[in-house]
Amino acid sequence: MPLARASTLLLHALFALVLSTAPSTRADAHAQGADASPAASAPWTKRDTDLAIEALTTALLAGKDPLTFWEPSTLRPGDSPQEAGYTALVVVALLHAGLSPQDNRLSDAVAFLRTAEPRGTYAVAARALVWARLSDASRPLLEKDVQWLLQGLGRRTGGWDYRQQPDSARRDNSISQFAALALWEAARRGVKVPDDAWRRIETGFLGAQSQDGGWNYDGSGAPRGSMTAAGLATLLIAQDTIHAREFVRLGARLPEAAQRNAQAIRRGMEWMDRWFSPHENPGFDTHFLYYLWAVERLGLTSGRRAFARIDWLPAGAAELERRLLRRVADASGTTGFVAYDRMEGRADGEPVRTDDLAFALLFLARARTEIAFAKLDDGSAHWNHRPRDIATVADWLGEQLERELGWQVVSIDGDPDGWIDAPILVVCSDRPPAWVPPRGAPDASAIAKLQRYVGLGGTVVAIAEGSNRAFQAAIERAARAIAPDASWRLLPNDHPLFTALYRFDGARPRIWGLSNGVRELLLLIDDDWCGTFQSRDHRSDLPWRLTANLWALATESGQARVPLPTAPRRPVHADRPNQRTVHVVRTRHDGAWNAEPLAMDALRQAAIASGLDVRVETVDLDQLANLDPPPTLAIVGGVDAVALSPAQVASIRAYVEAGGMVLFETTGGHGAFAEAAEIQLSLALGRTGQALLSHPAASGSGVDGATPLGPVRLRGRPPADDPALTRLRTIEFDGRPALLFSPEDLDHALLGHPSAMVRGYRTETARRLLANLLWWASTPRPPAAPGPPPPP
Repeated sequence: MPLARASTLLLHALFALVLSTAPSTRADAHAQGADASPAASAPWTKRDTDLAIEALTTALLAGKDPLTFWEPSTLRPGDSPQEAGYTALVVVALLHAGLSPQDNRLSDAVAFLRTAEPRGTYAVAARALVWARLSDASRPLLEKDVQWLLQGLGRRTGGWDYRQQPDSARRDNSISQFAALALWEAARRGVKVPDDAWRRIETGFLGAQSQDGGWNYDGSGAPRGSMTAAGLATLLIAQDTIHAREFVRLGARLPEAAQRNAQAIRRGMEWMDRWFSPHENPGFDTHFLYYLWAVERLGLTSGRRAFARIDWLPAGAAELERRLLRRVADASGTTGFVAYDRMEGRADGEPVRTDDLAFALLFLARARTEIAFAKLDDGSAHWNHRPRDIATVADWLGEQLERELGWQVVSIDGDPDGWIDAPILVVCSDRPPAWVPPRGAPDASAIAKLQRYVGLGGTVVAIAEGSNRAFQAAIERAARAIAPDASWRLLPNDHPLFTALYRFDGARPRIWGLSNGVRELLLLIDDDWCGTFQSRDHRSDLPWRLTANLWALATESGQARVPLPTAPRRPVHADRPNQRTVHVVRTRHDGAWNAEPLAMDALRQAAIASGLDVRVETVDLDQLANLDPPPTLAIVGGVDAVALSPAQVASIRAYVEAGGMVLFETTGGHGAFAEAAEIQLSLALGRTGQALLSHPAASGSGVDGATPLGPVRLRGRPPADDPALTRLRTIEFDGRPALLFSPEDLDHALLGHPSAMVRGYRTETARRLLANLLWWASTPRPPAAPGPPPPP
């Protein structure tokens, strides 16, 4: 097709017939634009994602023509086979970004797509992606476009050409990716796509793979990042649709076709790990935003969180910002984005194209997808016998809940702070994990990462494939190393795992749990659930429904994780950043004083946003009064009731009489720790407690630096202003709150991770409450007039 006509085709730049250059080295790729990337100064955040999506949505809507929608002005109706393609691409991007098809800014474009008659593969495929996002009322339209695509599938190439030309000998991996993705999305909506079609598509992409594992555009030239991502995503779709059951039997030899598929995927992933760059399209220095979208599709189909050990989503988002978006701030300092009308860093200074904005929006929308599960890659050959197990159960759960759920693969060599995006980390194998050797201690680095993951609020689920006993024994050894003080026991019949969403009566499966007294840190399942998920076997609903229950417990039925604030780009209080340094001590005692060991780190980090620099140390409770200088606040956490010793009571008395403040808190909110401490200290000190929440120390009212507490938010309850909703109490000394008692959880709330097994404050309330206590306790005030002596 002549290049002169390329402007009349959807995504014309994506299939311009130019020779690609060889991939640059990864070091060179990182150097290009790396210094200018915002990621160099601050990490990409969820708020950045929301603001960028808003800016891109605004830019796309501003470019809409009331008559031609998003079609190029050079096109006349009926002039191009790809008519309606641009509009379809924009509509599907806006749907992914959260706009409703009934939105009056979008509904007329959807109506246009219903009546349009595109005759080109790009346009039909893009429109099918729209129908796959709509309700069942659009099912006939989706089926019609699927049939069009199936009729255009090449008999010799196993791919597609620009038009519906099944006898074409021309290979085009870009067009073929679009069509294959459309068929896959349709199949996920229940539209029948014959296995023979998938086999032809698979054969076409297998034959198009280069010797080094990558893919090029049309069979000539060096591989490109965009086309390699496209080839891999398509082979993974084929693995999911026609080979899934062939991986179920452990130890069985795979059929030759499944072997070829798996080997090609392995070689393609090796290419991505060699050449991936978040700054350029490797091997082809244009069409960067299309490349990012192709990487996002690969992330969706493979679950891979990182390529070349780079977390592709935040790294790609930062480069997208550099190229497309400009930060702006209003008078209050609140930042947002606006889209450039020219691409930054491009020598030709071309205007930003419609498809650039659409691909950017599709890429960023992935960051909003809730990750339900992660699967741990331990670097061995045995962690992924069933490559579609977790993907399948995530899809099933999303269908049951009518919400989009994702999954990911994380590496044992990676950062556990990234793993926590998934509340559940799955470890499965038919032999001991590589990080638990047959003899000797488990690998210290792996244990430290797993400790951090569960400490941040995650739950590890170990599944013994083939009910392998050696795997189970290895996990038990690892559990003792991960949490030496936690209890390892068979879950009782009344455990909430058996009732959270689906109720199980009668016999319960044998599931072992490792608990810190607050929640389950690790579960061991001795039945081969991975095989059940891989085979899509629903003859027994137990594994599926228990997994749904597990998700409900780990996420509090879908509550979003509240991330810890990073160092703000602009201080919350610009005139007094980190205005005050405060000293907090965590006290040791005979009970579970440190059930959530990362809670104090979370407090320190969260307090940054309140202008506080929190210094934390750990001391024995009976040494509290001996600290010089005395701390601002002492936090005494526990689960079950503990008898305080005379030395501990004396130390507490001396510390509060000298002006100190002590907070007793029941971590997890189910035990009697704080209530028992209040009873003991009331008797020992001869003082009675009273409600605290309305006091300025908690509410923040009139306290310099504090933030109004606002509506009290408790887990499982709606927000309310009524202080009586909580049982936060105090024993006063000299008219000031000195001893505080919270039967509701604060420690776990600080982590920002939901859990249906915890009773207490929600994260926002807990962080604000503790910051207010610290501002109050660190504010000098004149001594109170002597009151009446305490009763004898």
